[in-house]
Amino acid sequence: MLTIRDQNGVDLTVVPPEPVVLALTTAQGTPWPPPGTPWLFAVEDDTSLGARYVSGTVDWNDGNHVDNFDYLASLNGTLPMASTQFLSPGKHNVSVYARNYRAPVPDELTVNFTVTVVQQSQENDNLSYLYGPILPKDVGFPNENQWNFNSDRNLAVLASSVKMLISTEIGERVMLPNYGTDIRALLFEPEIQGLETLLQDKITQALVIWEPRVSIISIAIVRNQNRSVTVNMTLVSRLTQQPFPVTTTIAQ
Repeated sequence: MLTIRDQNGVDLTVVPPEPVVLALTTAQGTPWPPPGTPWLFAVEDDTSLGARYVSGTVDWNDGNHVDNFDYLASLNGTLPMASTQFLSPGKHNVSVYARNYRAPVPDELTVNFTVTVVQQSQENDNLSYLYGPILPKDVGFPNENQWNFNSDRNLAVLASSVKMLISTEIGERVMLPNYGTDIRALLFEPEIQGLETLLQDKITQALVIWEPRVSIISIAIVRNQNRSVTVNMTLVSRLTQQPFPVTTTIAQ
């Protein structure tokens, strides 16, 4: 069977790659991935084929850079692909293609990567763009078991604000009856088709309305066994252009 795998052996056709967020390293951009080391492998493991040759292409979709990997480089059905580009600030879509030489019709696969390069703030990191109370984290410090302060600044304040927003049920705040999301109400419902996509839309709408200080890079929803969901987000501060993660679990 033909597969496209990362350097850890993960089949990217089964487990799609997560969006990548990179900090700008020069005024023009940053290289990705680190040059010189193959980061992808096209693999054909069907030993019944007469020849387990594999060819591949990495297309950076910028109109200029397409790296082709010849089938003669595939040894025992494995084709290493080492392709690096200098990416400018912004969002980039990278397409990886592989094919074998099965007759009469070859197998073909495509895996897509999303890479976003964001600009770090040039200001002194000690300056407090934001300062205020924060919530304990689900993981890491501070948390409910290790809690000895209740204020912080900058990204910690934004992360706490986002967590508060998505954890608050609509109608829970007396003076702001439309603040929050209805995630908990949806968790009470019977099995809903496409629940993860629905929750992503609800969170996106709430952030647009109530937290315009952030931009969304990615949102992933994991449905747990105990009628709860874990929300994993990567966001960017519009104040400093810095990326930051937010992870929280919401239960009924």
